[in-house]
Amino acid sequence: LRQQLGISEPSYYYYLNQSGCERVDGTDDKADFKETVSAMGVMDLTAADQSDVLKVVAAILHLGNVEFCENGNYAQVRDPAFLAFPAYLLGLQEADLNEKLTTRLMKSTWGGKTETTVVTLTVEQAVHTRDALAKALYARLFDYLVAKINKAMERQGSIQSIGVLDIYGFEIFEHNGFEQFCINYVNEKLQQIFIELTLKAEQEEYQNEGIKWT
Repeated sequence: LRQQLGISEPSYYYYLNQSGCERVDGTDDKADFKETVSAMGVMDLTAADQSDVLKVVAAILHLGNVEFCENGNYAQVRDPAFLAFPAYLLGLQEADLNEKLTTRLMKSTWGGKTETTVVTLTVEQAVHTRDALAKALYARLFDYLVAKINKAMERQGSIQSIGVLDIYGFEIFEHNGFEQFCINYVNEKLQQIFIELTLKAEQEEYQNEGIKWT
């Protein structure tokens, strides 16, 4: 499995090595991984589903190792070999992934006509694009797993769903690793949902009591 996903030591991955802490006393990563795989099985994720989940996580880690250098004031991938694994895991061609990381499409409308122009990114913009892609992949994976859990909890004649109450907070350290990146995203996502549900409940209460609100 490690060979299939291209998994190496934590220190190899940019998203994991920024904190300088790769081992936690009292934490058994192998045992935790087995429990996670078992939990996915309990939640009715097929072997293919579980494989796809692990591929996405591995692809995110590999994406973080894609570096850029300047070529005529524009960004290019420093070592194209680092595109191989994330492209393979995401089912993409390396050339397509390279294009999406170093360019963007700009649409302009003039006289009722729409023109599309390919704009080459700077190194800074390419880094932001890489990290945005990693975050988007993680976000969609998070939503997918929550939906699968809620689906597995459905029972005939009753509706059940998981609920999480999170403490407000977004932490930024001098060096932010992949783990903190994930924690911050989940915190912000849950906080957003909690606020939306709270406001909706308050608005419904105002309506029921005939209270005007803006």
